[in-house]
Amino acid sequence: MKKSTIYEIVIYIYVGWIIICSGSQYFRNFNSGSTFLVLLLLAGITFFLNGKVTKSNIIVFMSICLLLIIHTVITYEQKIGDNAVILLITLVALLVLCSNVSLEKYKKYFISFMLIEAIVSLICFCVCWFYSPSVLPGYSEVFINYTNGYNIVYLTPYYTIGWLSTAGFFYRNAGIFWEPGAHAIYLNIALLFFLNIVDLKKSTFTDKVKLVVLVGGILSTLSTTGYFTLVLSFIYYTTKSKKLKDMRRNIIIIIITLSFLIITALYGDVFDKIIYRRGSFGTRYIDTVQGMKVAFSKWVFGYGFFNNNKIVGALNHVGITNISNGLIELMIQIGIPLVLLYVYAFHRGVKRVFMTNNLGCFILDVIFLIFYSSEAITMYPVFLCFFFFLSKCTGRTTITSS
Repeated sequence: MKKSTIYEIVIYIYVGWIIICSGSQYFRNFNSGSTFLVLLLLAGITFFLNGKVTKSNIIVFMSICLLLIIHTVITYEQKIGDNAVILLITLVALLVLCSNVSLEKYKKYFISFMLIEAIVSLICFCVCWFYSPSVLPGYSEVFINYTNGYNIVYLTPYYTIGWLSTAGFFYRNAGIFWEPGAHAIYLNIALLFFLNIVDLKKSTFTDKVKLVVLVGGILSTLSTTGYFTLVLSFIYYTTKSKKLKDMRRNIIIIIITLSFLIITALYGDVFDKIIYRRGSFGTRYIDTVQGMKVAFSKWVFGYGFFNNNKIVGALNHVGITNISNGLIELMIQIGIPLVLLYVYAFHRGVKRVFMTNNLGCFILDVIFLIFYSSEAITMYPVFLCFFFFLSKCTGRTTITSS
């Protein structure tokens, strides 16, 4: 087998493993040590095969590390645990990946991996719904002990079935992720990449099938957040063209997507969730409001990125067990000034990755803000990737191994 072929296979697995490290229930949450060691191994193999890191990415890597070191020195109160090692491995892996894969290839491989994941998840979802979850190969039950009780997670390495606290099977498609809403986020990112690189007017039959699979996967999550961002994703697509002849088509797309949103809201109890602050909206509302109180209590430097015990104590004090708002969580950890820097750098990354106009970038910013407000994912590899420079985005000098 040619070295170039081996390299492409490694890069594909690399991108897929970045997604797995960003939320797989089985791998990231229950086997994080070995999972991130594999990520580090993939980084080593990639560097061995191609031997390239870019100066711009070294600057990003060093800047993030320097900020974290200074912040940790200022806020240090407890022993730094495994999270620091995982974060360092993540940054090293992104340094190598983004220096060796083009923007176009990253999008292509991301879409491809999520298409496979979506198809597998839809098959598993149907098996669980119409037959029995226990027939899935690799089925297991993981017990989780809490201070005041316990939970059980039913899963396989490739599909999360449900939790004891949700009466077993979710009856919603969680895919490889910890819950259906998280699954919807990653499928929506794949959809955004797809809409970014494909012209639906000139799309092939294969492209149409891919679109159906991604949209079908999102619909199967039954996630309110997923549905809202699905609509916004198609509205983003309408901003791609500047031609007047496309205006009519764009208006039709907007009407259809808004109609879908209204129907979903009417028949999916969305208005009830918002008005009465119940269900997932109620939880996120409390997490946001009460979490902001904690964030503002130490708004300059936060409680410390690695001071988990102190953060948990502060959140428990206001009635929050597990905070779902990722942006608020980050404010509590590192303070509001650094979060503003994070948001600005992420916005620049979104504009660079999607290469869109101001209106399109605004819609994308809103979509990712919704993602961050619904899950604690701000420091996961897929999202940190937006801070780095994928090759061929700009011209730059590289440092090559001898």
